[in-house]
Amino acid sequence: MLELSRRMSPQYPELERLVCVALSNQRFASLLLTTPEAALDIGHHGFQLSPAERTLVASINGATDIHDFAARLYVKMQQSRRDSLHSASTNRSERQFQPIQPAYSH
Repeated sequence: MLELSRRMSPQYPELERLVCVALSNQRFASLLLTTPEAALDIGHHGFQLSPAERTLVASINGATDIHDFAARLYVKMQQSRRDSLHSASTNRSERQFQPIQPAYSH
């Protein structure tokens, strides 16, 4: 559990809480493994996930247990973070190298 806490990013506190709930609640864990969307819609846990976080959770397929689910989720989180950083870097580069248009008119 401590290893999971160290690996999870502070960027995703609700995803960490989701995994902690699943580790302590076998019924919730089973639902999360089989139908993640339904697990997220259970109101009494009150997860405050962003649409991107919900997509990450729903994209986990084939996990054999909650530990496997958490490992797969961690990989997806890292991929998502790298993609975000790459996208931000690309956007910054595009802005940096845009040609300057003359401001005069005829």
